[in-house]
Amino acid sequence: MLSHSINELVDILKDYEQTNVNYNDVLIWLKQFELFGISEEEKKIIVDDLIKVLKITYFSKSRVIKFLKKIINENLEDIKNNSCSFLDIQSFRETYNKSESQKEYVNLLQKIAKEDFNLDISLNDFSKEKLIYIDDYLLTGGSFSADLDFISKNTTREKIKAYFLVLLYEEWNEKLKQRKHDLCDNLYSIFCEIALMGYFSYYIVRSKQKAFFEYDNITKEYFIKANEYIVSKIEKNKNYWNRRVKSMFISAIYRNIPNNAPICLWWGDKEQSNIWFPLLERKSMNYIKKNENRNTVLMKEYDEKL
Repeated sequence: MLSHSINELVDILKDYEQTNVNYNDVLIWLKQFELFGISEEEKKIIVDDLIKVLKITYFSKSRVIKFLKKIINENLEDIKNNSCSFLDIQSFRETYNKSESQKEYVNLLQKIAKEDFNLDISLNDFSKEKLIYIDDYLLTGGSFSADLDFISKNTTREKIKAYFLVLLYEEWNEKLKQRKHDLCDNLYSIFCEIALMGYFSYYIVRSKQKAFFEYDNITKEYFIKANEYIVSKIEKNKNYWNRRVKSMFISAIYRNIPNNAPICLWWGDKEQSNIWFPLLERKSMNYIKKNENRNTVLMKEYDEKL
């Protein structure tokens, strides 16, 4: 039943910080696909697809904490010997986009080290023998490449150790191959929780198991229709959004969802609230706030149809 699938999806996303994902929100989000003629059976297909992939690619806070504990254990002797330092390069960013993800992970790592291991960890000490970099996505590698440039200017160390929650592993195109080569030259080891071998298959690194996922054609069809609809209503930066019409990469962390995920999952803001109601709001946008009147009207229409 659709209701059971919705409850399962809500349970997966229950700690997503940018919005309280609840049962009614999922219904409202699904209702929008009726613009394109979706049936109740097809709605269930979409929800089941999201469940299938997000079971692998959604990082709840508890899962992130588990990942950070592994990092501490793998570097325990170096931390005890005060021979390594963890990096928060994003704090130094000036000429390109700032992000809070790395700072949050480092702060959380410090808290875990103190409370669970009774250890203090070094931060941004470029004189240490080992430098350790943590972040959540390596997609095109642009931000990481800029961070490596910054590191190289502040240390004599030639290489660093890097940990990523999600690594987009084989989707880098010809234009980005040199960047990939440059990044690898600057690493003496890289670890990741999940490597995405493509948009539809995932390699769970720690368990050495491959989990293959392919969207149902119904999901692809309706997501692309929704993305095209949203883009048709957007007045500015058409080219930027048009490049995301066929994006089907779905992964999220309790903090946020990347903007290369299908825009029908997260697009929406106050100024254009008549366009789309997002399921997973993005932190960097002026999101649609779930106005009580709008919620009530949509739910009334949905209930009447049932």
